[in-house]
Amino acid sequence: MFEGDKLKVGYVSSGEAKNLFKFFTIFFFIDFGNHPLSHLMKNVFGYHNKGSFEIYCYALSPSDRSVWRRGIEEDCDVFRDVSDWKCDEVAKRIINDQIHVLVNLNGYTKGAKNEIFALRPAPIQISLMGFCGTMGADFVDYIVGDEVSIPPHMSPHFSESIIRLPNSYFVTDHRQSARYVLDHEDRPTRGDYNIPEDAFVFANFSQNYKFSPNLISSWVKILKNVRNSILWLLKFPPEGEDNLKAEV
Repeated sequence: MFEGDKLKVGYVSSGEAKNLFKFFTIFFFIDFGNHPLSHLMKNVFGYHNKGSFEIYCYALSPSDRSVWRRGIEEDCDVFRDVSDWKCDEVAKRIINDQIHVLVNLNGYTKGAKNEIFALRPAPIQISLMGFCGTMGADFVDYIVGDEVSIPPHMSPHFSESIIRLPNSYFVTDHRQSARYVLDHEDRPTRGDYNIPEDAFVFANFSQNYKFSPNLISSWVKILKNVRNSILWLLKFPPEGEDNLKAEV
């Protein structure tokens, strides 16, 4: 059985490698690295009460040597790079670490290894952040959400018990990772980005390969019906800009 007075919480996260440019340059986007998940959750691992919790992180991808990866490695109690381990080996390690609560930060996203959770290495297993839909699996006990991401009338469609946070389930670490946006003197202005001061700004900073023609058409309809509004998008990957303009 489990030993010690602290609750052991394990976080499992993966990543993926993409060849985004020519000449065989490979860029790694790693959840426990330079990846949106780390940008949002970087300091969460260190914020646990160390008198009551012991935090383990299991990285399913190799280090990208970024400041994000190093920060998480330093903040948690135990950081394990299991990127070249088989799923059953990772599960055995989690069992040996006597983890009480195991958190899946991926869900059904690329690079995930949900087989680890299917092996039931921890008595309580939770889905958080990476995938806000149901896993539809009996090996995930809880999902963290809110009334917007999981409306009450949708609850019957979730196999997990739902932990609804009072405001938003979404973690954002901007107070630490991007404090400059809170500095009234130094923070960026609309003028820095040629955005009119009186415009209503809709924004989406997902990579543009995620945009479908139907989604873009919906955005255009919204813009036409909201006076003096603009849509601010991330120019990445840059190759998608021309296609997006052509669609509009």
